[in-house]
Amino acid sequence: MAAVFAEQFHRLGHLPVERLLDAAEWDSLIDNVRERFDGRDVRRSEVEAAFGSVSLVVAKRVLCYAPTDTSGWVFVDCFAEHAHPLCPGGED
Repeated sequence: MAAVFAEQFHRLGHLPVERLLDAAEWDSLIDNVRERFDGRDVRRSEVEAAFGSVSLVVAKRVLCYAPTDTSGWVFVDCFAEHAHPLCPGGED
């Protein structure tokens, strides 16, 4: 829900984002995002390798991509990547 509000705040000029996708980048994203990532667990690094750096990240796992024309955003929900410290004796 926060990502949807972020889109609206950006559209109103109240929230700057890190990156805006030009028309060619946006077309590539919307033409390929479902085919590549819909219906499966995905890492943030996989999405960024395919489409470049994000416009905004919400809650460390929802990647938001915004076009320059403010026509709408694409959201990709990734699973949280947690670092697990090594435990003596091989136990987690």
